[in-house]
Amino acid sequence: DGEQSVADLRGQLVFYEQRLAEAERLSETDPLTGLSNRAGVEHALETRIRAARSFSLLIADLDGFKALNDRYGHLAGDELLKAFAVEFRAQFRSFDVIGRWGGDEFVVLIEADPAEIQTCIQRVRNWALGEYTIHVSGKPQKIRLAAAIGTAAWRPGMTVEQVFSQADRAMYEDKDQAKRAVGPAACPPASLR
Repeated sequence: DGEQSVADLRGQLVFYEQRLAEAERLSETDPLTGLSNRAGVEHALETRIRAARSFSLLIADLDGFKALNDRYGHLAGDELLKAFAVEFRAQFRSFDVIGRWGGDEFVVLIEADPAEIQTCIQRVRNWALGEYTIHVSGKPQKIRLAAAIGTAAWRPGMTVEQVFSQADRAMYEDKDQAKRAVGPAACPPASLR
């Protein structure tokens, strides 16, 4: 009888450990896109910094997303975010941490040198950005999606805030360059530049 009780307790322990692991996974997953959420990305950042593992941070901020939500509604915006997340994830390796930081901002923690990072950015621009079809009131609507992208390489001694600040500055520089190159009149209001 004692052996059966121990076996039952072991079975319950395995069950609760599995439920705990699933709860932890869900707590770090963005429910809309299935990517890591902010908490998941922060956890991965802290883990890498504690272990002093080199990485780079890539931030992609979708252009004109608020205008899309205002014009077509949040369901259309959600559809676009989900479609973009699939294409965005496909541009990186399975062990890179890809997350939705919030709203229309996506991040990647990637172990790569600067040349590899530039290759990743080019893949994102070539394959994840561009034309998407969303459904508005049951009708397909083509949307052109662009993003500003910034990166920063973590160096020993840098904090999470410092690496984010550096990547964020680079992203805003990219956004400013795109505005200067295209000009505000070249973007029709129905599109996302």
